[in-house]
Amino acid sequence: MVSKNGSLVVHRRALLLASIVFVGGILTTTGSTLAAKSAQTVNVASVYQKASVVIDGVMQNFPQSAVVIGGATMVPMRSIFEKLGATIAFNTATQTVTATRGSTVIKIVIGSNIATVNGNRITLTVKAQSINNSTMVPLRFVSEAFGAQVGWNVSTLTATITSGTSGGSAVITPAEAVPSGRPSSTVSVSEKGIVVQFGKHDYGSKSQSEYKFVMDKVNAALQGYSSVRYNEGGVYEQQFKDFLAGQRWSGNTSDRSTQNKGLKIAEGALGQLVANGVSSSTIEKAYQTSIVAYTLLDNTVDPRTGKPDSAFTALNDKIADCDGISNVVIATFDANGFNTAIVSNGADAKPVVQIEGNWYVVSSGTFAKTTLLTTTSQSAPLFLYTAPTL
Repeated sequence: MVSKNGSLVVHRRALLLASIVFVGGILTTTGSTLAAKSAQTVNVASVYQKASVVIDGVMQNFPQSAVVIGGATMVPMRSIFEKLGATIAFNTATQTVTATRGSTVIKIVIGSNIATVNGNRITLTVKAQSINNSTMVPLRFVSEAFGAQVGWNVSTLTATITSGTSGGSAVITPAEAVPSGRPSSTVSVSEKGIVVQFGKHDYGSKSQSEYKFVMDKVNAALQGYSSVRYNEGGVYEQQFKDFLAGQRWSGNTSDRSTQNKGLKIAEGALGQLVANGVSSSTIEKAYQTSIVAYTLLDNTVDPRTGKPDSAFTALNDKIADCDGISNVVIATFDANGFNTAIVSNGADAKPVVQIEGNWYVVSSGTFAKTTLLTTTSQSAPLFLYTAPTL
């Protein structure tokens, strides 16, 4: 990174040369320290977008429409559950809604993110809330409660529900909420109620449209990832190949030959992958993916305000702090089939990628082995900031 009007500008080569080390379990870098922020609480907006609901192919007209609040799709519980064959009772004193269909009994308290299905607790992505005297619940809850299939078309703001026959785990088949371009084996909903492709990763997106923008950008960039060359086709490209073939630098720093310098640079970038027995083909794919990610971040400015923390602001507005940078990196690796997470020491956040069983902190073409911690306590010297994809 280099200074630009008091800000920081991301450049791939600067990041390639930045050393990444773990000292006493604390993540540090030779670059500037960027603030990592606590996970934000999603508040209910006073203004929301109306959405449509289609059940078993029929467009519905409810007294209270479905709505999109802060990226979360909320649907009227009574109207939809009654359409699915349930009876609804409301206890005014306890603010508890009870839905019954056959042997399935569902209970939820307005203002809570915990529901029960036959006594089994379910954590909702967004708290149940009352809008115009209608109890609103996250779209996904319809699936979790009655085993229905639910979908979300972000272009038309339409929720589709195909009725199920029994309660059970969620089965979500979104229409256009998932960006086109690359296949996904798993679709779920993030803590903000955003339909996502990989784990619970929404990459800091504030809405479904922001998430789609990010993934479309990432998928487009990955189309040609296999053409990325070692050292980006630079003077040391052959030395990277030689290093993977078993050649090593002499250990003599006075030897300034291209061969010796190139082998030393290759060792710094890929040495820990090689030392842990990662196959050459996997190393190449990981290297190429990292270059794609940091190419997306070229000329991104960090205003050093601690606010631009999402992949969307990094890719759309070209501003990002360490969180935004990390989110772009894990989005790129997720989309290319890797398991990813973000770790932090409270002052800096870094993307980590699992490669053939081990975890590595990744910079632009550089991989440093680490141990993925399980603690999420931000008082710890090092903690898990974003949970793994898998």
